[in-house]
Amino acid sequence: MTLLTLALSAALLTQASAAPILGVTATSPNTNAGGVPANVVNGTGLTGGFLPTSLHSQSGSNTAWLSGANAADSQLDFALGDLYSLSGMAFWNANGAFSARGIATLQVLTSLDGLIYTAIAGGPTTIAQVPAAPSPAEIFTWTPVVARFVRFDVLTTYNTNGSLVNEVLFDGTQVVPELDSTTALTPLSLICLGLLSLKRRRAS
Repeated sequence: MTLLTLALSAALLTQASAAPILGVTATSPNTNAGGVPANVVNGTGLTGGFLPTSLHSQSGSNTAWLSGANAADSQLDFALGDLYSLSGMAFWNANGAFSARGIATLQVLTSLDGLIYTAIAGGPTTIAQVPAAPSPAEIFTWTPVVARFVRFDVLTTYNTNGSLVNEVLFDGTQVVPELDSTTALTPLSLICLGLLSLKRRRAS
């Protein structure tokens, strides 16, 4: 394969189909010692694999994130690990005996730099209570938005004992910078100029 072919191939890269985003990390300034944010993105408690169709077992300290007592101040932050065109998520709310601690209303925001966050237009604002366990995910979709970070601002839960989330799985497409023809041909042009210059020096 020639350098020209490689350059043109890079220039013609297209986005892949949307798929579950793996390798996400989660943090929170409102974590209770009983359940850490990592439980929300590591697949613990899921049966059938880390898929939006999987069921989640009964909520517990080893399989969920639990905030402090004041649910209105709860915040859960996610780092996607790269730039994605984010188009939805599977959300496993607190279930079973802990369903009253599940999130009732929230605002979902995204950010490119982890500093400035903007609410997703058409994003979810209400999460259903889930009395049964094991339980399926609630699926949400929205018009794709480019993001590197996601934030949940919890507004209310189904009681006042703090918010609890079992698992979250985001859906999106990794953003691959597309090269125009000028950019793609530049490395090849530089190589050709270098070879031509070397040939002239040898001839002289």
